[in-house]
This record gives sequence, C-alpha cells and structure tokens, in this order.
Amino acid sequence: MSTQRREKRAYGSGSIVEERGSWYGKWRIGDRQVKRKLGPVRPVGSSDGFTRKQAEAALRRMMSDVKILAPEERITFGEAAERYVHHVEHVMRRKALRHTFGTRMAAVGVPMRTLQEWMGHRDFTTTLVYADFAPDPAGGAAVWIADLEKTLLDSLDAPHLAGPMPVVIAALDQAARQGTLDPQRLVAYAIKMGGPVLNRRLGYVMEKLEIPGASELEPHLGRKSAVALQPGRAPRRGAKVDPRWRVYSDEALVSSAKELK
Repeated sequence: MSTQRREKRAYGSGSIVEERGSWYGKWRIGDRQVKRKLGPVRPVGSSDGFTRKQAEAALRRMMSDVKILAPEERITFGEAAERYVHHVEHVMRRKALRHTFGTRMAAVGVPMRTLQEWMGHRDFTTTLVYADFAPDPAGGAAVWIADLEKTLLDSLDAPHLAGPMPVVIAALDQAARQGTLDPQRLVAYAIKMGGPVLNRRLGYVMEKLEIPGASELEPHLGRKSAVALQPGRAPRRGAKVDPRWRVYSDEALVSSAKELK
C-alpha cells in the first residue's frame, strides 16, 4: 500500500497537495509551475501542524510573495558574487571603524560606563575589552591604535559605521576639552581627504563646540547646495541654512551631544 496520500483542492490558480505528512502548494507563474512546502499536516486530536484552512492561508501568502524575475531583472552569478563581496566589505569596515572608535575613546580617558552607553553595549563586559587601551593611572603610556583625529573624521564622515551622530560629536567635544585633540591636525586631515561636504559638517560642529581653527576649512567647502548635518538624513522641517558652512542648522542634535557624559 502506498504511504503517500494526495488530496487536491483548487484555490485560484493554485492547489493544495498532501504528501507524506506535509502540505504543499502548487501554482503557476507565467509558463512556470511553482511548488513550495507549506508545513506539516495536523494529526487528528493534535494542536501541532496546519489544518487545511491554515494551509490555504499559507498558500495565499506564498502566492503573493513569490515572484519569478523577468529575464531583464535577473543577475548573473558573477554579479551576485560581487554584491556579496561588497556587503562583506561594508560589514568589515563597520566593525573596524567601531572598534577603532572604541579604542581611541578609551585611550583619551572616556569612562568605561560612558563608553558603554556610547557604543550601545547591553553587557558591560563587552565594553571592558577596551579597558586595556585606557590610560594607566600609574602613569604608563596608553596604547595608540590609530590617529585620534583621523578616527574622529572617519566617524563624522560615516557615523552609521561608528555610532550615532550625537555620540561622534560628543567624542569630538570631550577630546577637545581634555586637550587630547589637535585641531590643526584635524583640519589638515579633513582638507587632505578632499571632501567638501565633510569639511562643511566639521566646520559647523567645530564652531558650535568652540573648537579653534575651523576658518581654515572655508576655502574648501565646494559650491554645492546646503547639506544636512547628519549623513543620510533629511534636515529637520523648517531648518535654516547656516550661511557660513552651508549646512542645515541642527541645534537640537548638537545639544543632545553636549548632554552625553
């Protein structure tokens, strides 16, 4: 006797099939037949598995979700591989920049509890991996992983890879207040990086934080229209353009950064 039992019920252009204890859905998309597993059949007297009604609902959802790409929408294996490599590089860059940011903030003396909040760590032990980079209370030298000014610039240019924008601004403010930041080097790096938009954001933030040396950036602002202070986000409704830096003013963002301690 066959162990396979089939029961079909037409549902639109599809049908439900019971095979070896599971529900399957079949339907056509263009000239192609599609078959997908919907879930296990619910045994009599049990609450596990799908009833026929639940299987039909699953089939409706799946029929609306599954799409066969048209030839012009399909990508080659090489294109898929290139996209994957790009994704991996993005993830690795994010991890590297976040780690550098964490080590540099620890090195300039940011308390571990503050750094935990800045980095968004739920578990304090995760933050403690940066404790080895903090200044030695006995007077030993801190371990320098990367240039502080370059790290802050990279974080300001791509805050989504390092931390929220208020955290990056707060780190810049704290480094300036503690005297560990070299404003001249910071500005020189920004000009060397050659990004007018970055120069505008940096100049605006330096002015709001009262960090000297921002005037050196003014010849390197480009001629494009005003930009938002936070990359990737539209300016606040009704925000005015700062005439000096051609950045949409965002006092709330700067204020929230100053409140971080």
